[in-house]
Amino acid sequence: MEVKQNQLDDLKGKNPFKAPNGYFEGLTAQIMSQIPDDTTQNTKVISMNDKMRPWLFIAAACAGLLLVFRLLISPAQNDSIKPDDASMQFQALVSGELLQDISEDDLDYLEYLENQSLDRELVEEIDNME
Repeated sequence: MEVKQNQLDDLKGKNPFKAPNGYFEGLTAQIMSQIPDDTTQNTKVISMNDKMRPWLFIAAACAGLLLVFRLLISPAQNDSIKPDDASMQFQALVSGELLQDISEDDLDYLEYLENQSLDRELVEEIDNME
């Protein structure tokens, strides 16, 4: 007996697959009968509140940790900061203690210097914008 080595040459141009007779006539009706009629009963509605709740808990925990760290670190930083002489003089000037000792001409001169400084800062800002 002789066995053919290449049986693919015999199948060229032919379709070796066949469906049973009458298979496609009732296929659509059979598939539609297996699909449930009411699909809305099985869907679960998830509200926005349910979606956001874990993120809100995480944000609250982070905010709490930041507040605790701030309270632990803040007293140590406040103790190390001592007001220097310049800030004390500025506070005295603002409170009006030194304003009593300054003459009218000196106040005009201080106002002139302040305006010059503001003008210079304005020109620098304009130059930086360009």
